[in-house]
Amino acid sequence: MSSSISNRAYLVSFPKSGRTWLRLLIGKVLSDHLGWPTERLFDTAELTRAAGLPALEPTHDHSSIIDGLEFDRMPAAGDDYANSLVIFLARDIRDLMVSCYFQATRRLGLFSGSITEFVRSDRYGARKAITFYNLWHRRQEVSGNILLLRYEDMHADPSAQLGRVLAFLGMPEITSQSLDEAIEYGRFEHMKKLEQQGVFSNSPLLPGNKEDPESYKTRRGVVGGYEDYLSASDIDTIEAIVEEIGCPFQRVYSGPGSARYSSVRSSRTGDTR
Repeated sequence: MSSSISNRAYLVSFPKSGRTWLRLLIGKVLSDHLGWPTERLFDTAELTRAAGLPALEPTHDHSSIIDGLEFDRMPAAGDDYANSLVIFLARDIRDLMVSCYFQATRRLGLFSGSITEFVRSDRYGARKAITFYNLWHRRQEVSGNILLLRYEDMHADPSAQLGRVLAFLGMPEITSQSLDEAIEYGRFEHMKKLEQQGVFSNSPLLPGNKEDPESYKTRRGVVGGYEDYLSASDIDTIEAIVEEIGCPFQRVYSGPGSARYSSVRSSRTGDTR
């Protein structure tokens, strides 16, 4: 690791991008490596520091649902991140909107309108998420210390993506066995069970209401699930914002109804990966 890099690292994401899942995977590998108890899996900064890595701090960087800043009040990524490693976790905006809606309504009680109103909200919706991506895309252009991680890629090959993250942080030895065990532990069905049982009492992995499946942190765990919740008008609204200001960092789901969105995004960002 370069001497110009500080002993700090950040896991940056818009809310509901898969951060809890990634933290659990990192925590499982490091807690097994250190011999720490399972209950410490979400002590992310302490675990990484104890393993001799930069202390990894999760942050939504002014985009959190609780803060509720309107899209044009979010500051550009500043000097707080200079000379630090940054893992930027991105997700398809359409799936992101659905998950954020249920976070805001069923878990936090901060929004009472429809999902259509949520998508169009300056405080929570698509323009805010896309603006956040653009702010961090500009930051990426002036810093070589940012690792882009996509939620969809984590679904497609979680072991490879977890390996990328740990290598980026500087972990010298990562065995396939430790990765496989972490991925098995972090399977959606197992995380759901852990949440139902309240295993991590001081972590995000707790339901808003045990009787309401939409209030769980582990709500569905799928790619492309937005199709069950967003109307054609909602999707058109998101596409229009993407066409207007561009949407870097994401690889969109390629299921039904995605062709137009992919084309718009690619033409704006030049990223067809």
